[in-house]
Amino acid sequence: MDANKIIKFVLFLAVVVVAAPFVMRLMPKPVTFDRAKQAFESAGLAVSQYAMAPSPGQRAVAEADLVVNGVNVAIFQFDNEGKIVTAMEYQKKDAGTAIVEQMHLAENMGAAVRRETPSMAVRRGMFMLVATGEDARMVQRVAEVFRNM
Repeated sequence: MDANKIIKFVLFLAVVVVAAPFVMRLMPKPVTFDRAKQAFESAGLAVSQYAMAPSPGQRAVAEADLVVNGVNVAIFQFDNEGKIVTAMEYQKKDAGTAIVEQMHLAENMGAAVRRETPSMAVRRGMFMLVATGEDARMVQRVAEVFRNM
Protein backbone atom coordinates (compact mmCIF):
# COMPACT_ATOMS: atom_id res chain seq x y z
CA MET A 1 0.00 0.00 0.00
CA ASP A 2 0.99 3.55 -0.61
CA ALA A 3 2.31 5.44 2.44
CA ASN A 4 0.05 8.39 1.64
CA LYS A 5 -3.06 6.19 1.85
CA ILE A 6 -1.92 4.69 5.14
CA ILE A 7 -1.39 8.15 6.65
CA LYS A 8 -4.82 9.31 5.44
CA PHE A 9 -6.46 6.19 6.88
CA VAL A 10 -4.73 6.62 10.26
CA LEU A 11 -5.74 10.32 10.38
CA PHE A 12 -9.32 9.41 9.50
CA LEU A 13 -9.37 6.74 12.19
CA ALA A 14 -7.97 9.22 14.76
CA VAL A 15 -10.64 11.79 13.89
CA VAL A 16 -13.38 9.18 14.26
CA VAL A 17 -12.06 8.06 17.65
CA VAL A 18 -11.81 11.65 18.92
CA ALA A 19 -15.21 12.72 17.55
CA ALA A 20 -17.17 9.63 18.66
CA PRO A 21 -17.82 10.75 22.29
CA PHE A 22 -19.13 14.12 21.12
CA VAL A 23 -21.40 12.55 18.53
CA MET A 24 -22.74 10.08 21.12
CA ARG A 25 -23.77 12.97 23.40
CA LEU A 26 -25.81 14.46 20.57
CA MET A 27 -27.70 11.23 19.98
CA PRO A 28 -31.13 11.19 21.66
CA LYS A 29 -31.40 8.94 24.68
CA PRO A 30 -34.13 6.31 24.61
CA VAL A 31 -37.31 7.03 26.50
CA THR A 32 -37.91 5.01 29.66
CA PHE A 33 -40.37 5.42 32.51
CA ASP A 34 -37.59 6.32 34.94
CA ARG A 35 -36.12 8.87 32.52
CA ALA A 36 -39.55 10.48 32.21
CA LYS A 37 -39.86 10.69 36.00
CA GLN A 38 -36.37 12.21 36.23
CA ALA A 39 -37.23 14.72 33.48
CA PHE A 40 -40.25 15.92 35.45
CA GLU A 41 -38.18 16.23 38.63
CA SER A 42 -35.37 18.04 36.77
CA ALA A 43 -37.94 20.53 35.45
CA GLY A 44 -38.90 21.37 39.04
CA LEU A 45 -42.19 19.47 39.03
CA ALA A 46 -43.22 17.39 42.04
CA VAL A 47 -43.73 13.70 41.20
CA SER A 48 -45.80 11.50 43.49
CA GLN A 49 -47.71 8.22 43.41
CA TYR A 50 -45.40 6.69 40.80
CA ALA A 51 -46.47 3.10 40.11
CA MET A 52 -46.37 0.62 37.26
CA ALA A 53 -49.84 -0.56 36.31
CA PRO A 54 -50.33 -4.33 36.70
CA SER A 55 -52.46 -4.50 33.53
CA PRO A 56 -51.68 -1.72 31.04
CA GLY A 57 -54.49 0.01 29.18
CA GLN A 58 -54.71 1.23 25.58
CA ARG A 59 -53.39 -2.17 24.35
CA ALA A 60 -49.91 -1.12 25.55
CA VAL A 61 -47.21 -3.47 26.79
CA ALA A 62 -46.43 -1.35 29.87
CA GLU A 63 -47.97 1.61 31.71
CA ALA A 64 -46.74 3.92 34.45
CA ASP A 65 -49.18 6.08 36.40
CA LEU A 66 -48.05 9.11 38.38
CA VAL A 67 -49.16 12.50 39.60
CA VAL A 68 -47.06 15.49 38.51
CA ASN A 69 -47.91 18.78 40.28
CA GLY A 70 -51.54 17.71 40.63
CA VAL A 71 -51.82 16.48 37.04
CA ASN A 72 -52.69 12.81 36.57
CA VAL A 73 -50.24 11.32 34.10
CA ALA A 74 -50.29 7.95 32.37
CA ILE A 75 -47.32 6.92 30.25
CA PHE A 76 -47.86 4.00 27.90
CA GLN A 77 -45.19 1.96 26.11
CA PHE A 78 -46.17 0.27 22.86
CA ASP A 79 -44.50 -2.42 20.79
CA ASN A 80 -46.49 -1.83 17.61
CA GLU A 81 -46.76 1.30 15.46
CA GLY A 82 -50.40 0.60 14.63
CA LYS A 83 -51.41 0.38 18.29
CA ILE A 84 -49.83 3.69 19.24
CA VAL A 85 -51.34 5.50 16.25
CA THR A 86 -54.75 4.12 17.16
CA ALA A 87 -54.32 5.14 20.81
CA MET A 88 -53.31 8.69 19.78
CA GLU A 89 -56.42 8.94 17.57
CA TYR A 90 -58.62 7.90 20.49
CA GLN A 91 -57.26 10.86 22.47
CA LYS A 92 -58.49 13.39 19.88
CA LYS A 93 -61.95 14.90 20.03
CA ASP A 94 -64.35 13.59 17.43
CA ALA A 95 -65.53 16.02 14.76
CA GLY A 96 -69.11 16.22 16.05
CA THR A 97 -68.06 17.20 19.57
CA ALA A 98 -65.62 19.80 18.23
CA ILE A 99 -68.34 21.43 16.08
CA VAL A 100 -70.86 21.48 18.94
CA GLU A 101 -68.28 23.12 21.25
CA GLN A 102 -67.05 25.64 18.68
CA MET A 103 -70.52 26.80 17.66
CA HIS A 104 -71.89 26.62 21.24
CA LEU A 105 -74.80 24.55 19.95
CA ALA A 106 -75.52 22.90 23.29
CA GLU A 107 -75.80 26.25 25.10
CA ASN A 108 -77.95 27.72 22.32
CA MET A 109 -80.38 24.81 22.64
CA GLY A 110 -80.60 25.25 26.42
CA ALA A 111 -78.55 22.22 27.38
CA ALA A 112 -76.25 22.30 30.37
CA VAL A 113 -72.73 23.38 29.57
CA ARG A 114 -70.41 20.40 29.73
CA ARG A 115 -67.17 21.22 31.45
CA GLU A 116 -64.39 18.91 30.39
CA THR A 117 -61.21 18.39 32.33
CA PRO A 118 -58.22 19.60 30.30
CA SER A 119 -56.35 16.68 28.80
CA MET A 120 -53.46 16.31 26.38
CA ALA A 121 -51.78 13.38 24.67
CA VAL A 122 -48.17 13.48 23.47
CA ARG A 123 -46.23 10.86 21.58
CA ARG A 124 -42.48 10.35 21.73
CA GLY A 125 -41.20 7.34 19.84
CA MET A 126 -43.11 4.29 21.03
CA PHE A 127 -44.26 6.05 24.22
CA MET A 128 -47.45 8.03 24.72
CA LEU A 129 -48.20 10.35 27.62
CA VAL A 130 -51.75 11.31 28.58
CA ALA A 131 -51.94 14.19 31.06
CA THR A 132 -55.24 15.18 32.68
CA GLY A 133 -55.74 17.90 35.26
CA GLU A 134 -57.74 20.95 36.28
CA ASP A 135 -55.00 23.46 35.39
CA ALA A 136 -54.68 23.62 31.57
CA ARG A 137 -51.31 25.41 31.74
CA MET A 138 -49.85 22.75 34.02
CA VAL A 139 -51.14 20.01 31.71
CA GLN A 140 -49.41 21.81 28.83
CA ARG A 141 -46.18 22.15 30.83
CA VAL A 142 -46.13 18.45 31.75
CA ALA A 143 -46.67 17.54 28.09
CA GLU A 144 -43.86 19.86 26.98
CA VAL A 145 -41.41 18.37 29.48
CA PHE A 146 -42.19 14.89 28.17
CA ARG A 147 -41.95 16.03 24.53
CA ASN A 148 -38.55 17.70 25.08
CA MET A 149 -36.86 15.17 27.36
